[in-house]
Amino acid sequence: MISLLLLAAFLQQLPTDAEADATLKTLKDELAQRGIEGRVAALKEALKTAHEKVIKAIADPLSKDADSVRIPAAHALSEVDHPASVQVLLEAIPANLNRPEVMNAISAALGTLGWEMAAGPLNELVKKVGETEVRAILPGVVRALGEIGSLSSVEVLAEFLVRVQGPRRNPWPNEGPIVSASENALRTITGADFRRGTDWEEWWKTRQGDLAGKLKRTYWSRKSHERTTIAPGEKAPEDSLLVVARLTDSPAAGDAQSPKKRKKNK
Repeated sequence: MISLLLLAAFLQQLPTDAEADATLKTLKDELAQRGIEGRVAALKEALKTAHEKVIKAIADPLSKDADSVRIPAAHALSEVDHPASVQVLLEAIPANLNRPEVMNAISAALGTLGWEMAAGPLNELVKKVGETEVRAILPGVVRALGEIGSLSSVEVLAEFLVRVQGPRRNPWPNEGPIVSASENALRTITGADFRRGTDWEEWWKTRQGDLAGKLKRTYWSRKSHERTTIAPGEKAPEDSLLVVARLTDSPAAGDAQSPKKRKKNK
């Protein structure tokens, strides 16, 4: 009975549509009237109302405002554990590819949130390592992939290592940080430890079929915005979204502010 009362009390704290609309009106007014510091403060204050409407309103500042607004906007989104936060960050990538500092903030936010839905778009960036514009932001992208922990990144990162560890050529200026981040990400995602990309590829070929049954899955409740991690084979919670399926435990650095309250069923 006490647990039900506590849950009811928590649910009452989730913002209503009316509260979201009021927050959006205030945010619109303040973004139009205030300078950079004021706009940053307004965005942070608005995101205290963790409603999908409010989160999606951060899309324009994150893609169209000054870098000194975009960067804290990305940081602020990393503290709101909601699928809309991930969506807004991902949709801001095209507008920020040539802004390394903003992209680093976006990648860090995606890594902190740790939703697997971000892995696919980030994997695609790794595949574009031959493009100078993309290569400049890859260390942060790869670190985010390690924090997310999706097995979908293993083959992509292994193929990258094979590429750079092949026949001698002129190294890229930031090749070392990308290689180091890739090695660390692969270790974090799999729990295995190799140095050569060919060894990673061989390990993946022989092991990937056995790994699906060993994944721990984390779900996000639509009703409470709480996370629950379940063991392999356990039933998913009702009315929830899959956050991520991981082979290893999530690194502490990848915990968002909201998921500090996560519940784990062991």
